[in-house]
Amino acid sequence: MLGKLLKYDLRALSRVLILAQLPILPLTGIMKHVIIPEIERHGIDFVLVCGIAAYLLYLVTASFMTSLYIAVYTYRSLFSDQGYLTLTLPASPMQHLLSKCISGSCWMFINCILTALSIAYIWFAPEIMRFLCTPNGLEFSETFVASLGGEDPVTFMIWLIALEVISCLTGPVMILGAICFGQLFNNHRLLWAVIGYTLLSIITGLFASGYSFRSIYRERINVTGNIELTVNTSAYMTDLMIFAAVLSMITALLCFLLSYWQLKKRVNLQ
Repeated sequence: MLGKLLKYDLRALSRVLILAQLPILPLTGIMKHVIIPEIERHGIDFVLVCGIAAYLLYLVTASFMTSLYIAVYTYRSLFSDQGYLTLTLPASPMQHLLSKCISGSCWMFINCILTALSIAYIWFAPEIMRFLCTPNGLEFSETFVASLGGEDPVTFMIWLIALEVISCLTGPVMILGAICFGQLFNNHRLLWAVIGYTLLSIITGLFASGYSFRSIYRERINVTGNIELTVNTSAYMTDLMIFAAVLSMITALLCFLLSYWQLKKRVNLQ
């Protein structure tokens, strides 16, 4: 039954989310074949800045639309009038939850992959490669590497990809947990779901910020020279990324348990 639910959920999400992702393709082409060459030939101007801003804004918008529609579809499928019919299917609460989480994660992966491929396609444009070979380009590269605090760029990218994968896996679970949190109240359940998701984001952000501040403060006390500063900062960034990954997984587990408990009360298998 899980396979049938998953197939249905993926098909339902695709009807809207394919349309949300499609504009990334022409915008990427415009960036690489129109805007970047114009910047190399004539320099930056207001129109080109607006074009770059529109491209970046749509990448953010596509990601937001993906998460938002996953939330809307999950709510309709489980807790609206449509959800009443869905829950009469001969499927367990665990199967319903896994179907929603897996289908949501698949579309978050698709969005992240499209975004990454779009940025990489633009980044490896001949114009940008030529710029990176100039003195200004080399200075930019050195500044970027220095901003990593001694972290190897390859290691940093691996951790960044790992965090993005974890985010795609845990994102739909946190959305589902916020929706189920809203169901704990008799009135204004959608509002409480939004409040729950906001509070969850704030709390996890505070934990991450607190850990970051604690680590920086500790490293500053231990710093006695530039070499130790580089090593300590690198270790701090690695520890911070590990902490963020563990925190996301713990939060997702709590949200999943809440969702399972809430949905188990609603499913009637008889």
